[in-house]
Amino acid sequence: KQWYQRRVRARLNLECSCSGASLEGMLVKEMGHLVVSYNLANPRGISYDMTGPSKPTLQISRRDNSDTLNFTPRKPGVYRLAVNYNGELLPRSPFTVHVVDLQHFNLRALQECLNTVQLGKEVLLTLDTTKCGPGELKAELEGPMMMERVNVSNTPRTAQLKFVAEKPGYYKLYLFYANIPFPSSPFKFNVSRKSSGKVTTMALDGEGLKIAYVGKPNYIYVSNVPKGTGLQVEVLSSGKDKQEVKVLTGTSGMSTIEYYVNSPGVYTVYITWEGRDLATTPFTVPATYYE
Repeated sequence: KQWYQRRVRARLNLECSCSGASLEGMLVKEMGHLVVSYNLANPRGISYDMTGPSKPTLQISRRDNSDTLNFTPRKPGVYRLAVNYNGELLPRSPFTVHVVDLQHFNLRALQECLNTVQLGKEVLLTLDTTKCGPGELKAELEGPMMMERVNVSNTPRTAQLKFVAEKPGYYKLYLFYANIPFPSSPFKFNVSRKSSGKVTTMALDGEGLKIAYVGKPNYIYVSNVPKGTGLQVEVLSSGKDKQEVKVLTGTSGMSTIEYYVNSPGVYTVYITWEGRDLATTPFTVPATYYE
């Protein structure tokens, strides 16, 4: 009976705990830090194994009853740190680390879209999150007087933000993915009472405003177009690659924009007349395969 009690007591002490900011999420290709604490008289039997989309090298620094682990994951995803003692997995282990990638976003296009926000008009932003890894996008909008409402809708491929700037002044948009701030966040922009100097006499219509299909022609229709060749269109991928675009001039002031996209994702559409942006541009369009 005494041997049995000693055996149970020894196994109850065979457990560990883990702490560190990396447990709350971290960016890909940045160094993570974890501290594993334990209560063992002889820690030489402890070993670590981290599994995930890549195999990070663990740099271990040992002190009394704790080890500090440094590692650099090369791909986004879910990583798990197993803590073993003499080949046996310790209770409370493995520990989970979520790694995300926020480097592929076209932050320039996002800032340009925010610079065109007009007073009292709804803003719709679509971001491609397919390469981010596990997590969801969250947003906070700080207005001139207080925090403003912003709606976020997450799907497996994209995240959409909707908000309305109700008052003139300076705004700050804070973006987070898996609770990690975006690079360059907060995004700052000013909303004025005055006109933005954009072309407001031309209207846009067509399914190509809302969605684009890979390898298929996508159409946007522009009405009230003056005579001439001043209508210029550019469609860019999140990696700033130009897509194929055709502008077809019709009758009665109607022009047709035909464009193609190479792969799924989110694309930014720029439409100008004689160097001036149309009132609702630039804007983003999600792209997928036609089903």
